[in-house]
This record gives sequence, structure tokens and C-alpha cells, in this order.
Amino acid sequence: MKAKKTPYLTSEQLAEELRKSQQQNAPTAKACEYFRLIAKHLLGDSRYRRYPKDLQEDMISAALLKSIKNIHNFKEEYAYCCFNYWTRLTEHAFWEVLAKHYKHVNLQRELTLNYAEHI
Repeated sequence: MKAKKTPYLTSEQLAEELRKSQQQNAPTAKACEYFRLIAKHLLGDSRYRRYPKDLQEDMISAALLKSIKNIHNFKEEYAYCCFNYWTRLTEHAFWEVLAKHYKHVNLQRELTLNYAEHI
């Protein structure tokens, strides 16, 4: 029989830190650590594992920034699913970083091809 996996973070833990952060009008250190934990855990997903370390660090930074900016969006009536909300918010931050990265890569590729045609 398989052992039950314990979650690395629960909605209750996150909700409690978000309440404290809203009371202080600033993110608590533990809330920031939870945001970082969510981002690091999500980077372990097969969709994001193959990216270079510097891009992964940019993804984490963007996720932390977006999470801290959105602390005021926490509503008490949705505390039961705040973990899902912050995981999705983190994923969207990742997508924004990747969109910028691929825009830059595609521009470089296009410029290189145009240069090669002119030679």
C-alpha cells in the first residue's frame, strides 16, 4: 500500500500568512518564503525543468514580484483555495518571462537569417 504524500504547503498555512501580511500592509517573511516555495516546486514540473538556471531564476523572481504585488487581492471567503490561486499566479508569471525570452530568441533568429541572406 502506498504511503500518503503530505503536501509541502496547504491553503490554510498560506491563508494565515496572507492574513498577517494584509494586517501589516506588507508581506511577511514567511509569506515570501511560501511564494518562493510554490515557485521552486512548480519549476520541478516537466514543462519548466529544461530551461537554463538563469532563466529559471528570472522566472522565480517574476513570480515573487507578482505574488507580492497581488497580496492585496486575497479575500477571506476564498481562503480555502488560495494555494490554487497563487500557484496559477506563479504559472502566469512564468509564462510572461518565457514569452519575453522567446520573443527575444525569435528576433535574434530573424536578424541572423536576414543577415545571412544579405551576405
